[in-house]
Amino acid sequence: MGAGLRAYSAEPWLDEGRLSWRPAPAASGDLDVLRPADNPFSAHGGLKLLTGNLGRSVIKTSAMKAEHHVVEAPAVCSRIKAR
Repeated sequence: MGAGLRAYSAEPWLDEGRLSWRPAPAASGDLDVLRPADNPFSAHGGLKLLTGNLGRSVIKTSAMKAEHHVVEAPAVCSRIKAR
């Protein structure tokens, strides 16, 4: 990476049939695809850390519909006798 990440923010375009690079636009052209940090898709961000007795996981909540943010389901609990 050497000089930093600035080179990765450039936009490719054709200049008289040749590939060239120019600075990327300062604002998103489609807010349904890319949004600024001060106007996020959701207030809690797009990632969530889940933890439980089976392990840990990171999920992308921004890809979930609101009705799937809470899951209620029956559970079976068994008691294990201590020896």
